[in-house]
Amino acid sequence: MPGNYNAVAGFGFNPYDPRRDPREATFDGRPALATGGSSSGIGTAASFWAGNVGSDTGGSIISPSNQNMLVGIRPTIGRISRYGVIPITADHDTAGPMARTVTDAGHHAGCARKPGA
Repeated sequence: MPGNYNAVAGFGFNPYDPRRDPREATFDGRPALATGGSSSGIGTAASFWAGNVGSDTGGSIISPSNQNMLVGIRPTIGRISRYGVIPITADHDTAGPMARTVTDAGHHAGCARKPGA
């Protein structure tokens, strides 16, 4: 599967540049600007919701945050509960927030903190 593709809805488009790629070699409907792999990042960037949580092994918070102009926080492993996260690797996966502002990202990070941490 090509990046940014969803079997249900097709390609996800970056809200900052929702054009299709016009180049001959890639004129299959894919977006001109990648989304970084997270459709929830697209929704946050388009203001459908205030923030979202990504489960990161090696780029699933950082990449969509970068591509969609969001603030992403990848917490230290073990500082945030991983309840409900299906890890790819137990010693690398962590969940963290993505939001449009630092204040919103910090608020979402505080809500997810382990009790007593």
